[in-house]
Order: sequence, then C-alpha cells, then structure tokens
Amino acid sequence: MATPTLTTEHEHTGSGHDVVPLIVSADSKAGLRSKAHRLARYLADHPDTPFEAFARSVAAEDTGRAHRAVLLAADREDGRRGLDTLAAGQNPPDVVRGSARRAERVVFVFPGQGSQWPGMALDLLDWSPVFAAELARCDAALGRFADWSIVDVLRGRSGAPTLDDGADVVQPVLFAVMVALAALWRAHGVEPAAVVGHSLGEVAAACATGALTHADGMRVAALWSSAQATLSGRGDMISVPLPVAEVRARLTGREGLDIGAVNGPSWVIVSGDSAAVAELLADLTADGVRARRIPVGLAAHSRHIDDIRDRLLADLAPLAPVSTVVPFHSTVTEGPLDTAALDARYWFRNLRNPVRFDEATRGLVEQGHGVFAEISPHPVLTVAVQDTIDALDGRAVVLGTIRRREEGPRSFLGSLAAAYVSGASVDWTAAFPGGAESVALPESGSDATVAAAGLLAAGHPLLGAAVELAEDGGWLFTGRLSAAQHPWLAGHTVLGRTVLPSSVLVELTLHAASELGCARIEELTQHLPVVFAEEAHCLQVRIGPVDDAGARRIGVFARPDSVGAAQGGPWTRHATGIMAETAGSAAGPEPGAWPPPGA
Repeated sequence: MATPTLTTEHEHTGSGHDVVPLIVSADSKAGLRSKAHRLARYLADHPDTPFEAFARSVAAEDTGRAHRAVLLAADREDGRRGLDTLAAGQNPPDVVRGSARRAERVVFVFPGQGSQWPGMALDLLDWSPVFAAELARCDAALGRFADWSIVDVLRGRSGAPTLDDGADVVQPVLFAVMVALAALWRAHGVEPAAVVGHSLGEVAAACATGALTHADGMRVAALWSSAQATLSGRGDMISVPLPVAEVRARLTGREGLDIGAVNGPSWVIVSGDSAAVAELLADLTADGVRARRIPVGLAAHSRHIDDIRDRLLADLAPLAPVSTVVPFHSTVTEGPLDTAALDARYWFRNLRNPVRFDEATRGLVEQGHGVFAEISPHPVLTVAVQDTIDALDGRAVVLGTIRRREEGPRSFLGSLAAAYVSGASVDWTAAFPGGAESVALPESGSDATVAAAGLLAAGHPLLGAAVELAEDGGWLFTGRLSAAQHPWLAGHTVLGRTVLPSSVLVELTLHAASELGCARIEELTQHLPVVFAEEAHCLQVRIGPVDDAGARRIGVFARPDSVGAAQGGPWTRHATGIMAETAGSAAGPEPGAWPPPGA
C-alpha cells in the first residue's frame, strides 16, 4: 500500500497578508468566557510579549475542549478587544465559534471545472511554502505536456495563456491548485478520513492521496483536457435544479442529450448537442425552471466523449496507479474503490459516464463523516453536499477552503477554524512562523484546582465541578449550597423552613443540558424539596448515557454536608427527568444567571 508523501516545510513565511489566530477552548461556555478573560488580562499585563509568540503559545497549550472559538486578529490590540468581547459573552467580529462533542472525521471534496477565477490562490504562493512547493511540483510535471507555466498563468504574466483560453488551460491549472490546497490542509494537521471527487476533481483526489504521482496526475489533467478541446463548439452543458427522475422524464423523446451528473437531490447536469441543449434550456425556462448554461463550450460526460476514446486510452496508457490508505469514494462506480484500478480505462469512464456525486456523498454521510471540506479556490459543491446531508437528516458540517475576491490566508484560516470548532483535529502551531518563541501562560486558580483533581469546571455558580463517568458516557455535576454562602436562600421558606426553589432545579438541569449539547428537557418531576437547616447541602446532578431513543435520564440528588462521605450517609433523590440529546451547535443563548440580578 502506498502512503502519501507529506511535505515538511514550515507552514508560512509571516509576510504579506498576516492574520493571527487566537484559539480558545474550554469544557463549558462559562469556562470559555473565563479563559478568554484570562488571556485578555495576560495581554494587558504583558505589553512587551510579542503578540505572535503569545498566540503561538496559546495554540500549543490548547487541548481542543468541547466549547471552541477562534479569533482571527489583525494585531495585538485587535486580539485583546476580541478576547474582551468573548469574555463578556458576546461574539466579536472575525470569530468562528462552535461546540464539538467528538472528534469528527473529515472528507476532502474535490470539484470539477468551475471553481477557477483569475488570480486564484495567488497570495497563498507568497504566504505558504507548503502551497508554493506543491504547486511547483505540479508545474514541473506539466512541463512534459505543455510549453507554459501554471505560476505564470496565476500571476498573469505576459505571454502566458489565460483561464479564458479553454479547458486545456483551466483544467491543469485547477488540478494543481486543488492538489496544493489539499497539502495546505494536511500541513495544518487535518488528515482526510476519505476523499471524493467530481470529474476533474477525482484526478486531484487521486494525486492528493498518493494513488497517482504528480506526473501521472498531470498526465490525466493535461492530456484529457487537450483531447476534450477537440470537441469544443459541438456541445454544451446546463445545470437543472430538479430531481433526476423528473429530468429523465423531460429528456424522453429528445435526441442528443445525456444526464451528465447528479450532484444532489435536486441538482442535475444535462450534457449534449448544442442545439438540443439550447432547446431544452428554453423549454425549462418557459416552465419556470431556473436552469442555466454552464460556460464550458463542450459536452463532457456525454456520448461526445466516445469520439476521443481511442486517443484517451493511448495517452493515458502509461499510468501506474497504486492502492492508498485513505479511502477513495468513486463517483464513477459509486462507493469505495481500490485506487490501483485508476487506469486509462477508468479515466475514460470518468469522462464519459454521468458523475454519481449525490450517491457517493450519501454513502459518506451514512458512514458518519462529520466534516466535508471542499478543496477548491471557490466553493461550488457545498450546496449540493448540504442538500444531500439535509435529505438524510444528517448533522455533518460543510465548508470551503478559500473564496473568490477574499484574501487567501485569512479565508483559509477561517475555513480551518470552522473545521476545528466542528470537531476536526487541527495543528494550530503550523499557522505561525518557525521563529515564534513560546511564553508561559498562567492557569486560572479555580480551574487549576478543579483540573488538579481530575475534574472539569462545571461553568455554573451553583455547581463546582463536572466529570464524565467511565464506561457508560454519563456525566456528574456536583456543587455545595448553604444559606450562609447563598443568602438569597433565606428568602425562600415554606412553613418556616428554608427550601431550595423548584426553579433552581430546573435551572441546574437546563445548564447540564446546555453543557452536553442537549436540545431541551423533555420532562422533569420533583419528588421531594431540598430543605435546609443549619448545615450545607451537597448536590449532584446525574446525567445518564444516551439511550437508543437519543435521550438521557436526569437525576438530582442531595444530602447534608455534615453526613460526609466517610460516614456513607444516603443521598436523597429530589428530581428525575429526561433530556433530548442533539449534536453540539454554534454559540447560542446562555442559560439565565443564578441567582437572578438583585436577588
């Protein structure tokens, strides 16, 4: 089995379009605010500490806790303001925030022609040695098949072809940019659990995973696009926002048309003779269907490709594909495929047959992959992927890499942040120049004490700690209440006795639900009141594991602190209930503060 070769150059030069990521993660929303406050105070108290050294140390210290935020700061003052805003419970500009309850598997999605734009990824050439080196490898490979340079095209140099010159320029350049962007993701610690490609995107996916060498990948991209150029002017392609069954019905009785691709539940590409495509487009428009012409000037994935079959098989005969570790989900055969099969015959089938992208995506969603990252200079398939996820009631996150008319480094770091807060593993230290020194960052007192005991901060003023229980995945939140420590309790009496308000039990269970990413409390029944005498009470909020119905059982227990664990006194069950479990989501409203202001 061949293993992909990873570059080891340091990630970026620190020149040009710098933006500094500040990574904040904690076990609760309150812990996130507390950590942001601590980091902001450190910046204020250490004005001589270089900002990049500070940010790199924060990144190195981060352990990827459940609640996550990434601030993209332009400079020190921008970072301090953002941390202060985050500490106040608000979302500053240029923040990416979310909750990750598990480590998510990432799918790299490589699109076909259509995501290109003049000057695409140009600033990444100056920012990232990894990106530049990978693009140079592709450029060297192109030299065997063309007399022009990919870098010259991107930089718009005099005498170089442009992206307007046709598929035989666009496809090799786009292939190289996608392969280099994949290397950029991997240089930041994001490894694909699977790859899927659309048309040309399958060539990039094969090269990025090591199934094809750079030379073989460029052979496919350069020579099949040259072969396609001979078909220019004979055919066209249109995008139709209808289910494939309805499109097939509309094609009945029409000559010269084929289904070119099925991208999503309601997104089909039709390919064929120019006159037939134009007639279909006019009829769809008259019926109120918002179909549109795709400006490629030929009919890929149609019967037109039969005319270049022999040329393709001859040009691509020298390919030597190998098997790879990363699963390759074919949009030709629909499903995982041993990449040793990616020979000349496979690439002819890729270009001739419909792209079964929707089916391949469905398989990946059903396997539980949680993040789909489109590896392209501008997202063109994210809508199709999201539509497929929604059709399956899935919970995966879909994101791009960079975007048209945005600064490449900032755009990429924003996408990296979106992957991170969604559960992807990211090496944030790769986002800093190699010379950035480390600085010692202090722990907060209460969080450090709780952590030293092997517990987590509970993030609520009435709960001191939380811990995930071994074996079953349940959670225990603990606290200690007394009338002396919480004077507001004295105002809640029944028949002369101090009683914990029922609303507090509701508040505690809501907080536990919020911390665990649960959507709501389905039911909560109070069995006995918590009655205070002179002594304090110890509290436990016990949240059970997720059951087959996707719910967790709730139990609220208390006992007088004077009993003590050594005496083994009994705990009293005061409330039980059920909470509905859902995946973590981006930052939302916080549970109400307790005690209420003015109490």
